[in-house]
Formats: sequence, C-alpha cells, structure tokens
Amino acid sequence: MGDAGRFDTWAGYQVGRFPVEALAGDFNADGAPDVAWVRNDFFENTLSVTLNLGDGTMSDPRNFPTSDASATDGVVADFDGDGNLDVAMVAVGNCLCNDLVDLYLGDGTGDFTHTTAVGGDGPMGVAVGDLDADGDPDLALTNYWSETGPSACC
Repeated sequence: MGDAGRFDTWAGYQVGRFPVEALAGDFNADGAPDVAWVRNDFFENTLSVTLNLGDGTMSDPRNFPTSDASATDGVVADFDGDGNLDVAMVAVGNCLCNDLVDLYLGDGTGDFTHTTAVGGDGPMGVAVGDLDADGDPDLALTNYWSETGPSACC
C-alpha cells in the first residue's frame, strides 16, 4: 500500500485471469475508493468489482459479464447523469466485426446494469471527457484497424 510516496507492502486479490486494466472509483457511494478490473480472459470476459471495506482491505470480486469480445481498456464516469459512477469498457471482437463499447451503469450500491454500443474498428483504448461541450461525458476511442473510422462517441 502507498505510504508517503513509498509502496512497501501490497495486498493481492484474486479477480480472475488476465486483468488488463484497474479502474478506481467510489462505486457504492460510501466515500471510499473501490476498484473495477477489466478482464480479457478469452473464454470468460468480465468486469470484476472489488469494494473497499474501509479497513484497508477489499471485498471478494463481484463479476459482471461482458459482450462476446476481448476487453482492452476502460474508463469511469457518470455517463447517465444519475450521480452514480459507471464504467465504459472497449472490446475487440474475435472476427473484427463485433467491436463494442460495454457500458456498465452503476446504481450506487456496487451493482451494474450491462448494455453495449457499437465501438468502432478495433478499439484498443478509450478516454473520457466532455468533447462536445454539452456537459455530458463523451468517449474518445483509439481504433487499431482504421485511420479514418469513428473515434468519438458523443
């Protein structure tokens, strides 16, 4: 754990095979940072969420299924404007034709509802910001297979 710029100790948590991204956010609205783990397991892709127990430890992971695609990156923001943090995760389809953005809408208790949207042409990375100045978070994607394809989801 971090202590004044040093990381002398660490704690390990079993969240499944092949985690590719760790995202921090207060997913259950208790004031403590939780962690969402984006997993690319080829056979069992999930978003795994560990909740902060407030004593320096995390809960066992809660797993939320993804689309049938390989996760590559994720971001945290309140995408639906309800005051609860959500997770957006980009995923590359196994045939390069079903690339997606997996969106997990948080309910403020640590639970999520999963939905998907079209995600470009080989999305490998994602960033969040208000790109069109409308007050809502937008996504910018890096599309591995396209130089001119869609790169922003506003």
